[in-house]
Amino acid sequence: MIQNMFIHGNIGLFSTVAFVYISYAGVTKIAAIAEEIKNPSRNIPLAIIISLVTITIVYVSVTYVLVGNLPVEDIKTDIKPIFTLVHFLGGEYFGYAAALLGVITLISMANSGVLASSRFPFAMARDKLMPEFMSRVHPNYLTPTATIILTCSIMALVILFLDVEKIAKLASAFTVMMFISANACVIILRETSVQWYTPTYRAPLYPFIQIFGILSGFALLVFLGLFPFIAILVITGIGIIIYSFYGIKTTRTGVLRRYGHRPALYLIYKQQKNYTRLKAAFERKNQASLETKLVSDAGVVIPLFGNEKSPDMLIEIGTAINEKAKIQAVNITEVPDQTYLDAVMEENPKITALKRK
Repeated sequence: MIQNMFIHGNIGLFSTVAFVYISYAGVTKIAAIAEEIKNPSRNIPLAIIISLVTITIVYVSVTYVLVGNLPVEDIKTDIKPIFTLVHFLGGEYFGYAAALLGVITLISMANSGVLASSRFPFAMARDKLMPEFMSRVHPNYLTPTATIILTCSIMALVILFLDVEKIAKLASAFTVMMFISANACVIILRETSVQWYTPTYRAPLYPFIQIFGILSGFALLVFLGLFPFIAILVITGIGIIIYSFYGIKTTRTGVLRRYGHRPALYLIYKQQKNYTRLKAAFERKNQASLETKLVSDAGVVIPLFGNEKSPDMLIEIGTAINEKAKIQAVNITEVPDQTYLDAVMEENPKITALKRK
């Protein structure tokens, strides 16, 4: 068994890695409900790492036992290999017990998949990147019913019209693209030095892990074949069309467009600064001041320093004690004297969320 472990060589190994990549995607779904988790900056990375190590041990152990007890040729055509293995080792009743456990596990996985995947269009709708009806929640259960129904409908159509192999390839391809995008976003956010990006957890060995993740991700996509590439291009095209005709009218300027010139200038010109622009900024006669930003008829002014546990609660308290028509929240950020002000003028997500209310 050890001698024939890679019967199709290295290409077979990497093709299998790409094919089963979706099996590890579930460990990151907890990030979709980060706002409901206590101390997410610590607990989410810890949960993901522990889950990844645990599930890897389980997968490797089960696969090792499977190929060690059943002929490889029989496994290739068996649609229920776990049942066959347990039936071979423990008898008929243990086989049915394993099958029942597998069904329960798949139901729980489907539930968690719907829970996580429905949150993404829901969050996009709240940020005005998708139609408003997707941001509606159930009045009693407070769940995003519209996006749950939409997600389940798309899943049902995919299951009905695609075979299992194509579904697995598509799921793995989209998961690989998701991780490629996540690694690229980490590099972009760090190198552009966006003011609101202050994570409490930082990935070690930056940027080598991120670069390795991007390159290895593209390599895995090659082993998945042409069909996933076509699907990715189609989905990307649909996303571009939706953004061009709808999202671009409601969203703010992206990080890459606003700050992307900084790392580019650093790499091309070795961080040659535009001293003319800096001099004009510092010699500007009419400097912005806090007094010009305050509303004269505001009954309550609420200062926000960025470390509040619940800005929403402060806004509600200010509304309760306000005796005039308006209240105003002021985001106060202390920056070094040498900092170029354009770097800190973009609103952070918390302020954007407060404005929507």
